[in-house]
Amino acid sequence: MAKIYLGLPAYNEEASIEPLFQRIQKYQDVTQTRLTIVVYDDGCRDRTKENVLTWNDRLEIIYLDGIVNKGLGEGMNSLLSEFVRRGQSEDLMVVMDCDDTHDPSQITEMLATLKRHPNTDVVIASRYRRGATISGVPFHRVLLSIGAACLYKMVHPAFHVRDYTCGYRAYTHGIAVKTLNAYPEPLLKERGFACMVELLLKCKHAGARFREIPLRLAYDNKLSASKMDVSGNTLRLLKRLISWRVRGLQ
Repeated sequence: MAKIYLGLPAYNEEASIEPLFQRIQKYQDVTQTRLTIVVYDDGCRDRTKENVLTWNDRLEIIYLDGIVNKGLGEGMNSLLSEFVRRGQSEDLMVVMDCDDTHDPSQITEMLATLKRHPNTDVVIASRYRRGATISGVPFHRVLLSIGAACLYKMVHPAFHVRDYTCGYRAYTHGIAVKTLNAYPEPLLKERGFACMVELLLKCKHAGARFREIPLRLAYDNKLSASKMDVSGNTLRLLKRLISWRVRGLQ
């Protein structure tokens, strides 16, 4: 049977571990779906590690200790490399935020999408599909994200993709291998959330075929402080989009 790895990049998420892992355990119990949880510790300075490891007797956990904070890009590099090293051709890695804003039950929708469209390589939980729900996000950030998404689509069109930045995605083992082999190490050069756009575009250039499901985002579940400079990161990402268009992905 295919194995599902659940990748969780974490930075100071001690408050979110208990509610998130409770939901993961409930999902496993209800669906009888066994997950291997891979946590990447991006130099956490709180009790994230201790809180994760208390679940060792209830969940299958692989803990990658990054020691020093290097950003989301390094976390994604580590998670994808670990997946390629451990996984088999039929396996899947689902990556979601570690702050309890994403719903683990949507893994079922991702698996159903892969079954309906067997040639799919990446499934994205998208804010811009009918049926998506978003709670707890300030209105100005919603408008900013919609405007930015339209620009991403114009500059770097990808078939079946509307949401270029959401981190809740499922990757097949095959596309992870192809993408890592297509680029020199490290695969992702971007430190912040721009790495999610970089990864999507590099998957595309490696031949990935995409599908989207509507995202259920509960930002009001977030218990840890936001670590993202949204406007600053968005501006840097827009500059990168032009650079990638002119110079190509490196």
